Amino acid sequence: LEDNTVWRLSISGTDEHGKLQIQPSHIKIYSTDFERTILSVQGLLVGIFPDGPLETITIDCRHTTSWMIPDPQPRRTHEQEALEMELANRPHVLEREGEMR
Repeated sequence: LEDNTVWRLSISGTDEHGKLQIQPSHIKIYSTDFERTILSVQGLLVGIFPDGPLETITIDCRHTTSWMIPDPQPRRTHEQEALEMELANRPHVLEREGEMR
């Protein structure tokens, strides 16, 4: 993106209940071509459009690894596992997980 933003949303207004209305045609999605990232984007879109969007939303995965953080290689190093465990055990993460159960 021209101003280095990772994502941007255009809002068209609010509905009769004051909720924001997001138009799928105003959304541009960029993702790395790694499956886990694409799945995260799809999950985000399901959250934004729980009943499904009225039109197709394209996820652009072309040439994104040059300006997005690349997938760690090799995967599952001891350092990565230790960092993920440390992050997963932070108090605010544990609190949020407890709330979601």
